[in-house]
Amino acid sequence: MVIQLGYVCLFASAYPLAATIAFISNVIEVRTDATKIAFVHRKCHPERISNIGIWNTLISIIIWSSALTNCLIFCFTSHQMAQWLPEMQPPEGDNENWDAMVNSARGMHTVLLMFVLEHCILLFGVLLYSMIPSVPMNVVEQVEHRTFVRKMLARLQRRRNSKASSLQKVTG
Repeated sequence: MVIQLGYVCLFASAYPLAATIAFISNVIEVRTDATKIAFVHRKCHPERISNIGIWNTLISIIIWSSALTNCLIFCFTSHQMAQWLPEMQPPEGDNENWDAMVNSARGMHTVLLMFVLEHCILLFGVLLYSMIPSVPMNVVEQVEHRTFVRKMLARLQRRRNSKASSLQKVTG
């Protein structure tokens, strides 16, 4: 599924329908896996782990690098760029002027536009990442409440144990 995420994210501007196809594929895969687990195979024993390990880093790399690849695809191969900014594109079928255009100021403007667009997308991503907490507040409150209750129960248990040991010393 990480490979599928890579294809969908890295080449979203080249083939936008890939996300829909991936979603349909995942729905079918989840249903067939559920059927296999329920009726064909024995149920596996779940193991508790703290995180997904190196996969989290790989997914982050894929998502952040998708900003660059999609900007490159948009600026250098997309026809949308030619429609929005026709003065930055060479005429159709004019491959000889393409090299001259890339070396000229228009090519530099295209590259500059691509990097500005990419940096704006990355800035927007960093802002979102900093504004949205990684752990929701209600989960933090529940964890703090559970920790508080455990401390109180441990304190109560110590008091009971100390009273029981002091009664044994008096009666013993």
